[in-house]
Amino acid sequence: MNAKDKMEFKDLAEKIDTVDKNNLKLYHRMEKILSILEDDSHSSSEGLITRVNNLNKQVDNLMVMNKAIQKVSVFLIGIVGSISTYFLKIFFFNE
Repeated sequence: MNAKDKMEFKDLAEKIDTVDKNNLKLYHRMEKILSILEDDSHSSSEGLITRVNNLNKQVDNLMVMNKAIQKVSVFLIGIVGSISTYFLKIFFFNE
């Protein structure tokens, strides 16, 4: 093995080391991201995925409640409108 081959092997070994270091950094970053996203069973804290799912359920419940309120309000406005029309007819258009 000559000096040129030794330099190439040394450069290759340094590149492999830098790739390993970068992979290790990426692994730790991914672990941190996953710990934020997933639930922690040891401390019983909710992750972002569970929080988003809970918010979706709450939004669905609010949408159902909003539709019910709209239906009730239309019904009440219809009743109030018919009663006011009846009183207008009695007081102003009584012949």
